[in-house]
Amino acid sequence: MRWFGFFLFAALFLGFATCAQAETKEWGEKINVAPDKTWKIEFNTELERSSVNDFAVMVEDENEIGYPVTVTLMDDDKTVKVEPETDYLVDTKYTLHIVEDRIKAKHGKNTIQNKVEMPFYVSKEFQLVTLDSLEDWDFGTSYDSLSEGVANAGEGQVIIKNGNIFWAPEGSQLVTNAFTIFYTDASLGTSSTYVNGQVELNYVRSRSNAIEAELAGKRVFVKPEDVTFIPEDFQKIESDSRPGASYYRNVNGTLQHTIYRALSNSYVTYSYGKAPDSLGEGEIVTSWDGTTFNGEEATFFNNLDLRRQGHYNGEMLDEYIASQHPDSPLIGHGDAFVTVAEEQGVNALYLMAHAIHESAWGKSAIARDKNNLFGIDAVDGNAYDGAMVFESFEGSIRYLAEKKLTTEYLVEKGEHFNGYTLGNKSTGMNVKYASDPYWGQKIAGHMYRADQYLGGHDQKLLEDENYEVTERFGEDEENSEEKPEE
Repeated sequence: MRWFGFFLFAALFLGFATCAQAETKEWGEKINVAPDKTWKIEFNTELERSSVNDFAVMVEDENEIGYPVTVTLMDDDKTVKVEPETDYLVDTKYTLHIVEDRIKAKHGKNTIQNKVEMPFYVSKEFQLVTLDSLEDWDFGTSYDSLSEGVANAGEGQVIIKNGNIFWAPEGSQLVTNAFTIFYTDASLGTSSTYVNGQVELNYVRSRSNAIEAELAGKRVFVKPEDVTFIPEDFQKIESDSRPGASYYRNVNGTLQHTIYRALSNSYVTYSYGKAPDSLGEGEIVTSWDGTTFNGEEATFFNNLDLRRQGHYNGEMLDEYIASQHPDSPLIGHGDAFVTVAEEQGVNALYLMAHAIHESAWGKSAIARDKNNLFGIDAVDGNAYDGAMVFESFEGSIRYLAEKKLTTEYLVEKGEHFNGYTLGNKSTGMNVKYASDPYWGQKIAGHMYRADQYLGGHDQKLLEDENYEVTERFGEDEENSEEKPEE
C-alpha cells in the first residue's frame, strides 16, 4: 500500500464550472490513524448548514458497510467535522467519502462536482508493515509499545509510527532525506549539528520519539520523518566498487573515500590523505568516523591545529595551483594567502585549500561574480543570492580570517567553536560551518595533495605535534636549497 503521509487537515475546493460527468478523486491514504480520530475537512467557501450531514459525508469499512459517524458543520461554516460514534476498530481500513452534488455552498447553487474518497488505516501507535518496496507496504498487527512490535516483527517487517518507518532490523541502512538537523538527546530540544541529504548514519536504536544514530562517531538524535531506513533486501549491492555503501580504499598510498548516496544509488570519490599503514594496497574498509581503520587511528589534515604555521610561501602556492589548473583565477594570490595567514595566525596551506574547495579553483559563479572564495553567507537553498560580495579575492580571504576564523571558529569563546581543526561532524569547524559532513575531509584532501606536490613538509606538523616551522621557505631561493633541516 502506498504511503502518502499523514495530515490532520485537508483543503477541498468547490467547483464553479459545469461538469459533464462526475469523477472520483482520491486523497492520499492516511496511516497510523488513531481509533478515536476526528477528521476536519476545510472548504474554501461557506456551506449551507442543512446540506452537511451523514448522507453527504460518510465512512465505510473494507466491506463497504457504513460506519456510524457524526457529521457537523463548525462555527466558521467552512469546516466539516467527522467523528466516530464509537472508536474505529484497530488494524482496519476505512474510507471517508464526500458525495458529489450533496454539499452546497451557502451562497448560490454551486456544489461539489466530484466525489472524493480518502482511505485511512486505523492502528495502535506502533504498526508492523511488510515492505513490498520502499514505497509499497502491507499492514500487519499494531501494538501499543515499540518493544511489543519489535518482539513480534517477522522477517522483512519494519515498524512505522505516525506514518514514518520508526524501526528496522539489524543490517538496515539509515540515510537523511534532505537537509537534516541533529539533536543532543531524544527530547529533540537542543540541536547539535546539521547535514545535507543522502548522508549515511550508523543506526543505533529507536527511542520514544526519535531515532538514535552515530554521525562521525558521535551519538546524535534525529526526527523519524527526516530519515529513510533501507532494509538489507532493498540495498543495491552491485560489485566491489559499487557495494551499496560508502568505503575507503588505499590507492597507491593515498586514501580515497567513496561516498554512497543510497536514495539515488550514486557514488562520488575524493582523495582524503596518506593511507594508514594498517591498510594494504587496494584494501577496502569502512569507517564511521573517518579516523579509525582496521581498529587503528590515523591522522589527516582535518586533524591539524589550523593555528600552526606551515612551510610554504606565496610563490609555491601559486606554483601548485598553476600545475593543477593553469586557468585558475587563484593564480597570483598565493602571497595573499600567506600574508593573511601570518597576520591572523592560521595555516596558509589550509586557507588555499579551503578556497580551492569552496570556489572550484576560483571558477565558481560566486567566486567569479562576487569575489567570494569561501561561500561566506551562501546558505543552503539560497547560495548565490545570499553570498556576500567582496571587492577582491584578498578581501574575501581577509574577511574569512578576521571575521570568521579568529572570532567565531578558532577561538574558544567563539560562537561556533568546536576545536581548532577542520574536523568532521563531531568536532572542529565542520560541525557548524558546512552541511556536507565530509567538508573537512575534502579540504584535508586538497591540503594533502598540495603538500605532496610541494615536498610533503607540512605533513610533519601532523606527525609531530611538537614540530615547529622556524622559517618559511625563502622567496628567491630554489626549493631544494630552502628546505629546513630534517
